[in-house]
Amino acid sequence: MITEDYIMRMIKDFTTMLLALAGKGRSNLYETEEKLRVSLSKEPTLLQTLSALIEKGEINKAENLLFDEVDFENPADFIIAVRFFDTLNEKDNDFLESHDYSREEILEGLRDIANKFGIDFDVGNMI
Repeated sequence: MITEDYIMRMIKDFTTMLLALAGKGRSNLYETEEKLRVSLSKEPTLLQTLSALIEKGEINKAENLLFDEVDFENPADFIIAVRFFDTLNEKDNDFLESHDYSREEILEGLRDIANKFGIDFDVGNMI
């Protein structure tokens, strides 16, 4: 339990650092979500689709969709990607374990996203 709490804090700190490097604040995670919910289309936004998949426990499917759909040249997509992993980090350990996902995978995903957006920072040594 103590290790999992530590990893959760590390993920949150890393998320905050990534947003700072991108010139954004932690509040941008939620502001962006609100802006993305307002859509002229009746189609759900990527963030809404990812959130729905997470809630259904289809985390790996959601992560695959994220990496397939994100434009790694678009700063708005960076916020969506970070928000995805932040949302996962807010889930409790039982939820993650019951859907074959771990906090280590969240850190790995954040590292992969950071690298794809040109932020060279290895969080693998943080644990």
